[in-house]
Amino acid sequence: MAEFGITLSQLKSLWKIGLLMERKAIEEKHGGIEKIAKALKADIQNGLDPNNKEDMEARITAFGRNFIPPKPPKSFFLLMWEAAQDVTLIILVVAAVISIVLGLTVEEKTTWSIRGRLSSY
Repeated sequence: MAEFGITLSQLKSLWKIGLLMERKAIEEKHGGIEKIAKALKADIQNGLDPNNKEDMEARITAFGRNFIPPKPPKSFFLLMWEAAQDVTLIILVVAAVISIVLGLTVEEKTTWSIRGRLSSY
């Protein structure tokens, strides 16, 4: 890491500053984006040269690969549990339970008349 004027931990702190603060904080703490680019030996306008394999290997050695490991997928049961926390679904389940209870306990005879009207007796 002696090749670059900035360490991996300093870059990580920049990421946190970028997420939590504004550009002004980066200016105050690290001297601005231009100074950071100069320490990283990067061109602000053109970026890095992908054809310079030596430089790329030195960067990988100094800072590691530019890779974020994917999060493990949620289990089926966890997805079901999260879905069960939805207010609309809870209301529908309660309405279904009430409907079943009323359907099993209340006896009312209903028939359809010839004209298609519902009649009770």
